[in-house]
Amino acid sequence: MDRDAITSAVQGQLDGVRDLAGRLTPLDRARFTRELVRAVYDAVKFDPLLGGTLFGGADRELEGLAAIGDAAESWCAFLTQEQIEGLRGTD
Repeated sequence: MDRDAITSAVQGQLDGVRDLAGRLTPLDRARFTRELVRAVYDAVKFDPLLGGTLFGGADRELEGLAAIGDAAESWCAFLTQEQIEGLRGTD
C-alpha cells in the first residue's frame, strides 16, 4: 500500500470512529477507547512485522501503548464506579 492509500484508509476509519464516538455515552466512549488501544497493542505484540524501524522495535512501541492503555483502563474504571455510585460530593 502506498502512503496515499494508507492515509485514505486511515482517514475513512477515523471518520467512522468520530461518528460512533458522537453517539456513545461517556462510559461507552471510555470502553471503546480501552478496546481500541487493546486492539492496536495486540496487533503490535503478536505481529513481529509491526515493529517497524523504531529504535527498540516493537518493545518500545508496546511500552508507549501500554501507558495509553493503562490510562484508558483507569478512566473506564473511574466512569464505571461513578455510574454505580453516582457523582461524588452530591447528596
